[in-house]
Amino acid sequence: MMTSTRQYRPLQWWEIRELEQNGCVCSDWGRVHVCDGTDLTKIRNVRFAGDIRIGADVTIENVGLLEMETEALCGIGTEVCVLDETGSRSVRIFPGLTAQLAMLVARDPAWAEGPVKESFDEHINNYPLDRAIGDGAVIRNCGLLFNVAVGREVRIEGASSLRNGAVINNAAHGRALARIGAGVDADGFIIEDGVVDSAAIIRHCYIGQGAVIEKGFTAHDSLVFSNCSLENGEACALFAGPYTVSMHKSSLLIGCQTSFMNAGSGTNQSNHMYKLGPVHWGLLERGVKTSSGSYLMLGAKIGAFSLLMGQHKTHPDSSQFPFSYLFGDDRGATVVVPGATVVTEEV
Repeated sequence: MMTSTRQYRPLQWWEIRELEQNGCVCSDWGRVHVCDGTDLTKIRNVRFAGDIRIGADVTIENVGLLEMETEALCGIGTEVCVLDETGSRSVRIFPGLTAQLAMLVARDPAWAEGPVKESFDEHINNYPLDRAIGDGAVIRNCGLLFNVAVGREVRIEGASSLRNGAVINNAAHGRALARIGAGVDADGFIIEDGVVDSAAIIRHCYIGQGAVIEKGFTAHDSLVFSNCSLENGEACALFAGPYTVSMHKSSLLIGCQTSFMNAGSGTNQSNHMYKLGPVHWGLLERGVKTSSGSYLMLGAKIGAFSLLMGQHKTHPDSSQFPFSYLFGDDRGATVVVPGATVVTEEV
């Protein structure tokens, strides 16, 4: 597979012979097309099936299965059940999705299902996706790539299993950001100028510009926007606005919206109430920091640039008290020290 700007032609008989001598097999060589710049000497031990077009500027090496269905959506339109997990606030993902637009859809489902729904559907259903592997891409030492569109200069090395997704590079030539690394397992995703690496597992996720998910992090039904850094822990139904950071094991970000947030080790949230299911969600306004071992029962709303410490089990709303210390007492109630983070003590 390659981009459609080149002129492709059927194989000549001597080219077929060369490929067979290189260990390649195909039940119908007439469905394999190449361009004039294709170097057949570098194509070895490949089993071809279906309609194939091979360009000149792609490296594919040691890949178990690489397959693209004709009508594959490649992650576009995947519903991400963000915030409350039930699907009532789902966001359909596509290349170019912004945090602002996604917030409007998730926070105001009635608006998204109103007069703008037809425009959304038309944009997503008719998105001009190039179901191909772009110029300069490298795919090496991978297990499975099924219905995955790979943009120009994207590197995918050592991935375990990739299904129904798109990896897109929007940067200038030679400055590509999009990359997937070793052991990654992903399904129903769009990675746009972001990085997923080192055995991360993602399901139904959008990963935005400069975002990095690595070191075994697990995320599902989450939106991860620009310059977030997520390692070791877990995310579920997370709306991670720009510069959300979670670096520690045993940290769970669930059913909440964040931005410029830093999660301490063992940070945990809960969005379940008895018999009601995961219908509750929370808002951690810009710049919230959680301490090690902090717990927050959702729904809750935490004011901007506040520090959250201890156990908070009474669904606190401190949005009117930004720059505060929030302590959980022995009963799980919240004690607020307003404005505490504004003052910097000198030692």
